[in-house]
Formats: sequence, C-alpha cells, structure tokens
Amino acid sequence: MSSAVGDEMELRRRKVQQDAEQKKIEEQEALQSQHVLKDKATGEGDVDELDKEYVEYFKKKYGENPRSDIMGIDGCALFVLIYIVVAGVVFTIIFLSMYARHRDIFANMPLPGFK
Repeated sequence: MSSAVGDEMELRRRKVQQDAEQKKIEEQEALQSQHVLKDKATGEGDVDELDKEYVEYFKKKYGENPRSDIMGIDGCALFVLIYIVVAGVVFTIIFLSMYARHRDIFANMPLPGFK
C-alpha cells in the first residue's frame, strides 16, 4: 500500500509547525518564570497602578536601596538608644511628679559633716 506524496508532505509540515508552536510556548513560559523570579527578588509582584506609582516615586526620590538607619545608628545600638530615651522620659516624669508633691523633702535633711 502506498500513500499519496501530498499527504506525507502535509503531515511533515504540520509536525514542523506544531514543534515550532510548542517551542514558542516553552520560551514564553521560561520568560514568565524569569519575570516571576525577578519580581519576587525585587519585591514587585502583582502591583496595581497606584502602588506602582508610589514605588517609582520613592525609588526616584530615595534611590534603589534606602537606608534603614537613624542618625547612622542601626540594629541593637538603635534599640538601646531608644530604650534609654524612653526610660529617661519616664523617670523624669516620675521624679517631677514626686517633686511637685514633696518639695521640701531635701530641705530638712541633715548634711553629713555639718553641725
């Protein structure tokens, strides 16, 4: 049994066309996966237009990698500084409230060495 030459040529042409389409789809999927990985790395994913506008504004104003320090202090040193400032404010308020009620507490105290 022999087949028509046109049928075999048509099948080969379809096969080549399907292979080309499959290759194109695989390339698009690879590009999309690269974009997804890039978006995850940069922190930009599915962002709407308003968020994208804010991101572009802050990148333009503050640069690509904004600093996280305050007055050049970062991490544990910053925590300790804030802790000392807060503790100082709290103890100052406590001292002033005690002083407001008992102003003469130090007036009647005998001084050592003086008689």
